[in-house]
Amino acid sequence: MEIVLQEVSFYYQTGGQDIPALMDVSLTVRPGEWLAVVGAGGSGKSTLAQVMAGLLRPSRGQVYLDGVPLWRSRGKGTPAWRGKIGLALQQPERQLFAETVGQDVAFGPRNLGLSPQEVERRVRQSLRRVGLDQEVAGRSPFSLSGGQQRRVALAGILALEPEVFILDEPTAGLDPAGRNMILQVLKGYHRRGNTVVFISHNMAEVAALAQKIAVLHRGRLVFWGSPAEVFDGRADLAQWGLRPPPITEVFLELKELGAPVSPAVFTLEAAEEEILRWYRREGHDL
Repeated sequence: MEIVLQEVSFYYQTGGQDIPALMDVSLTVRPGEWLAVVGAGGSGKSTLAQVMAGLLRPSRGQVYLDGVPLWRSRGKGTPAWRGKIGLALQQPERQLFAETVGQDVAFGPRNLGLSPQEVERRVRQSLRRVGLDQEVAGRSPFSLSGGQQRRVALAGILALEPEVFILDEPTAGLDPAGRNMILQVLKGYHRRGNTVVFISHNMAEVAALAQKIAVLHRGRLVFWGSPAEVFDGRADLAQWGLRPPPITEVFLELKELGAPVSPAVFTLEAAEEEILRWYRREGHDL
C-alpha cells in the first residue's frame, strides 16, 4: 500500500487557540518501504503517525491510500484502510485489557468479522512471529514481563495482517535483549513485503534499518533522504536537535582529519569493512 501525504497540516486546539503540530507536510511512503521518522521532542512525530494511520483528520491537506483519499468531504474516513494499517503507540502494552493473551490478540481479527478458525490461525501465527510459545495464550497478559507484554501488543496488531505497520518508539524502555527481539519481529514483517513506518530517537537503529528517513522540526518536514544522505555530514543535524549514530560520528571525524573513509557507516560490521578498505588503500596486506 502506498501512503501519500499532500500538504498536510494539523492543529490542536488549546484555550481557544490553534496550536500547529504539523505544517504543510508532503511525503510518499512506497509499498514495502521502511521509513524512519526522526526529530526532537515536540517536532510532530507522534501526530504524523496518527494522521498516517487515519486516527487524526488533517486540518488541511489530504492523505491518500493507493490513490484513494482517506478523508471525504463529509468528514467521514474511507473504510478502505480498515485492517490495512496497524498502529502501535508508545508503550503499546498499556493497551492490553483482556483476561488472557489469546483473547487480547484475537480482539482485532474478531472485529474484522473473520471466522473463529481464521481468528485462531492468526492468533497462533502472530504469537509465533513475536517469539512467544502457544502456552502463553492462556495466561493473563499482566503476568508477563514488560518485554513480553510489548510483544503481545505487537502480536495483536500483526494478527490484523496489515500492509503497513506504524510504530511510535517501539523499543523505548526495553533492555538490549527485549529491544533486539522487537527489531527482529519488525525485520521479519518487512521481509514479507510489508511497509514499516518507524518513529525512534535511537539513531543507530534508524540508520541501520531504514531505507528512507523523514526529519521533522517544529512540525515541518525539513529533510528527506536515505540514511547516507541524512547522516553523511551534508545535513546540519544539530540545528534540528539531532546527532548521527555514535559510530558514524567517529567516521565523520576521521574524514575531517583527512582519512580516506566514507562516513556512511552505521553498524560495527560496516565499520570493520570500511577500516579494512582503508588499510588496503594504504598498501597493507592482511
